[in-house]
Amino acid sequence: MAMIRVLLVDDEPLILRGLRKLLDWREFGMEIVGEAYDAEEMWSVMDEARPDLLVCDINMPGASGIDVIRRLNESGRPVKTLFISAYRDFSYAQDALRYGAVEYLVKPIDKHRLGEALRKVVRLLDDQTARLRDKEKAERFETRKRAETIEELLERLTHGEKNAATQLNELGVIARSNYLSVCFGELEWEEEKGGRWRNQERKLVDFAVENVLSESILPSGIGFCFRRGQFYGLFFQHDQEEEAGRWAEELRQKIEHYLKVPFTIGIGLPVSELDNAELSARTALKALEAAYMHGRNRVIDARHISLPEERKPDPASGISKALERLVKKAGEASDEADAAIKELLEEVRSMAPGGKPGAVTLMYGILERFYQELYESGRARELEEAEGRKLLERMSGFRTFESMFRFVAEQMASALRQPALPDGCERQQTQRIIAYVEEHYRENLTLEVISAHFYMNAYYFSSVFKKRVGENFKAYLTKVRMKHALRLLTTSEKMVYEIAEEVGYPNARQFSRMFKKYYGQFPQDYRSGGEAEALSEEDPGDADDQ
Repeated sequence: MAMIRVLLVDDEPLILRGLRKLLDWREFGMEIVGEAYDAEEMWSVMDEARPDLLVCDINMPGASGIDVIRRLNESGRPVKTLFISAYRDFSYAQDALRYGAVEYLVKPIDKHRLGEALRKVVRLLDDQTARLRDKEKAERFETRKRAETIEELLERLTHGEKNAATQLNELGVIARSNYLSVCFGELEWEEEKGGRWRNQERKLVDFAVENVLSESILPSGIGFCFRRGQFYGLFFQHDQEEEAGRWAEELRQKIEHYLKVPFTIGIGLPVSELDNAELSARTALKALEAAYMHGRNRVIDARHISLPEERKPDPASGISKALERLVKKAGEASDEADAAIKELLEEVRSMAPGGKPGAVTLMYGILERFYQELYESGRARELEEAEGRKLLERMSGFRTFESMFRFVAEQMASALRQPALPDGCERQQTQRIIAYVEEHYRENLTLEVISAHFYMNAYYFSSVFKKRVGENFKAYLTKVRMKHALRLLTTSEKMVYEIAEEVGYPNARQFSRMFKKYYGQFPQDYRSGGEAEALSEEDPGDADDQ
């Protein structure tokens, strides 16, 4: 706790020395920070000493103690006064106390009376500090409550609630300006650390971004900050149309400079009326969506972008013809195929809508059509629904059109490089695959793993396998595992969890569910049910669940 600062004033040096030595001032939480011999000198050291308590002779050369306390009151200095005097004049004491003196002591100063007076000063200062603290707390609360109210009203305003505009006007926060612009900012979490932000890190960065925005905007008087879900809202009031863009770019650069995180801002159309703020907000979100196509970590102005309507490729369009040309290049030099892919996807880019959902849907339609063309040309099987969902999920996970563009190009290039096997070669290759499964069924043998082992594209591998074996790879692998599980269950004393591990299941529960689905009984029941009829291996049930 800070020490109470004391300034001693008396025209007698002996009195000043006596006051210093009369008691231990530190026991009262006080320190003597200066001395003065008259009122003039006292005022000259007042600013430097900054006392909390003035111990002063009431009769000094140049001014009385009453003059001193009156001047202190007029100046608003929060200084307590303790008067000492050689006179027992009751009128002096009355005047001193009336003007706010803590105590009036008569010389020679009694140590115990001085101690009681100092304790009284400490109590008064503690009460004063508590009142100031309560006042500051109340002021902070009111300030925070007002800020929260403004933020809530702005959030409601951007959703089109007209009464929010009325309340904002009543609060007196809307300035006279030519334009109002709503902007929305978004942190690019997934671009940083491969999307592996911890929750605590997110909270700290989120708090820091809000601080940078509010400390930059509120003191300048250009507008306000608010939140709308995951977005950081900015409400600008300006006279020139371009000002909102300049301010938004300055904020983006500050966040990038101080916090080292990418930040994208979409600026809505400027409007002249508060009631039209919803239009500005809506176009700000559209501008932010357009970052998917235009690039992130930048400011995107709704006035400078166009959002074409989503449309599906016409079979007779240039895209369909480009797809046909591309499929004809299957198996040719990779440079030619890559050039054909780029030509096709650039044409798709020119048609893609500004937002992510439409762009992904359009690009997936192109990729689906591509695999269909390969299938019709005899180079691949038709894309199955489950595989299509997986592809769509991957494509939807990219934050920008460019990233998704590269992924689709890689998928197409990989499919085109896959050689078409002659019928005899297919048969030999399938026999090698079956032998490999019989040897490695205990391992984590996914479609991706085994196709990579045989240097085949996963889609092409699946197509060849189903055509030759008559069932998909997943179902076949399950059949092999169940066959070996049944053998171990009937010819060994191994526990169920041991059998599960031996046939490639990570846990006994998953294995038991699959066994029951395949043979109609749980492994334990099958082993212990001696009177039950033996179940045939040729009755596999639904084996397509793994």
